[in-house]
Amino acid sequence: MIEQRRFHRVRFTAKSELNHNDITYQGQLENISLSGALVSCIDGIIVPQGEECTLTVYLDWENLPLRLVVEIIHASFTMVGMKFVSCDADTKGRLYKLMERVTTEPDRLRNELRLLDRESD
Repeated sequence: MIEQRRFHRVRFTAKSELNHNDITYQGQLENISLSGALVSCIDGIIVPQGEECTLTVYLDWENLPLRLVVEIIHASFTMVGMKFVSCDADTKGRLYKLMERVTTEPDRLRNELRLLDRESD
């Protein structure tokens, strides 16, 4: 299989919730990048590919969780891969700080952030 990701993923676990059509799925973030994430849900999840949801990630060291609008890229019984669609500027900054804290490739992360900034101009 050919790797299609442009942004590196970092293994990071945290309590999370995925909300779709007023249904909240409890789960755990498994890995994250600047552009997407993988979440394992406690119970089975039925969300079609292409649907938008809200992902909430609870960070132990912050009172305010990260909230991002995501699009479902793939979903199997309990695993859901998603890409980030939108978030406010504060959340974007907090996401970058999270990635900076957990990445083993800080130079690569800085390059990816520059790429994202160019794309949003």
